Amino acid sequence: MNLYKLFIALSILLGLSSCNWLDLEPTDTTTETDLFKTGDGYRIALNGIYQQMSETDLYGQQLTWGLLDVLGQTYSSSFLGTAYYASANYKYTDNRVKPLVEAIWEKAYNSIANCNNIIQRIETESASLFEEGETEKNLIEGEALALRAYLHFDILRLFAPSMKKDDGKSYIPYVDTYPCTFQPYTTNNEVLKKAIADLKRAKDLVGPFDTADLKWMLTRYRFENDVRAGGGRTNLFLAYRGYRMNYFAICALLARVYNYAGMHKEAFDEASIVIEATGDSYGTLIFEPTSLSGLSDGNIKLYDELIFSLSNRDLWTNYKSYYVSTSDQLVLAERNTTDLFDSPIDMRGNAKLVKLESRKLFCLRNVEVGGTYATFVKDMIPMIRLGEMYYIRAEYYNSLKDIENAKSELDEFRSGYSCPPGMLTDDIESEIIKEVHREYLTEGQLFFYYKKFNHLPKKMQSDDSFVFPRPDSEDL
Repeated sequence: MNLYKLFIALSILLGLSSCNWLDLEPTDTTTETDLFKTGDGYRIALNGIYQQMSETDLYGQQLTWGLLDVLGQTYSSSFLGTAYYASANYKYTDNRVKPLVEAIWEKAYNSIANCNNIIQRIETESASLFEEGETEKNLIEGEALALRAYLHFDILRLFAPSMKKDDGKSYIPYVDTYPCTFQPYTTNNEVLKKAIADLKRAKDLVGPFDTADLKWMLTRYRFENDVRAGGGRTNLFLAYRGYRMNYFAICALLARVYNYAGMHKEAFDEASIVIEATGDSYGTLIFEPTSLSGLSDGNIKLYDELIFSLSNRDLWTNYKSYYVSTSDQLVLAERNTTDLFDSPIDMRGNAKLVKLESRKLFCLRNVEVGGTYATFVKDMIPMIRLGEMYYIRAEYYNSLKDIENAKSELDEFRSGYSCPPGMLTDDIESEIIKEVHREYLTEGQLFFYYKKFNHLPKKMQSDDSFVFPRPDSEDL
């Protein structure tokens, strides 16, 4: 059986599993057993998880530019179709919204099951099974652990109250076994503790590979693999580290989780690793704001500052109907760019990212574009950006009541997009929310920041609407 067929077969087998979303071990395990007989099989299984996460039910739409940005009031509800219009009013039990919410739970836990299958199997495998030996074995296990933490953390942020409203009750299970027959629900603190443990272990496993030669983390390799110069890694599984849970993506996610848990010093330290990372002897920063020339030449995803991204080759096609449609359009809530960008010289307010058409403002990040960088951006689903690391450091200073240093962190990042200093108020949480709106436009993070700070977005009447209802099947 060739590797393509093995991947399809594995997808079918694992796609059937649930607890209620994971089933018992499939009755016909021949194909799955064959898959994990080779190192290439583990590669296929891991790649399959990234692919699952990029589907429209998860980060390919609903958890980025779709449902989550509707809930964050990114769009004008006047132009939304029925499902998103009901979503914008937080009607989670509406029969048009309910399937979207349930699919997120089910698909996320299915991806977690696939992570667990890899983690449990690979622990007892000989390093000789893998082309790159112990290094590759550790890389696959570490990435699977990091993805397991990423998915659980987002389920927690959706289906449980924020830490500001934490009532100590149990809302979601942290599933770390395969197959799963029963997993008890746990508290916010327990989920965060387990996610942190997974990420620390993942950092130890992945770090030696990504930090051995940091040049491979620079933009021209991380996302482009230096194809224009004919260079880059020839082993594609080890290339394009920006599309994987690389070492710095794990540090950044750990900073995100620590921050959510209120562990601000720990979050600050992890964020600093990312901000200060250099890729050569000249001190070239690995992550930095995209230049105006890059933006003008098609880099509408601003991927020089992108730490981790998923890939969906159909992204432009999937988004197009919401851009050209007359009945279900994702029109930004603002009437013009000055309502969104506080500085007229902010590069992100450039017409390459947003555009006013027929008195309607659109974000162009997922719209087909030309230019040198079009090949790289067309499939990108941004997951973690550099700006968030500065927001996390600003929150650390804000927690110490050091408002000036908090504003300095925000200004430092904003300066990369030509924003002048001295424009921010002392209300750091509100300033961060406004900056997240600009930086993560149509990328799904705004809702999470409203929830974390317990700032109700327009149309939300109660903070109860920050919590998704679990699928009906979970109450059986």
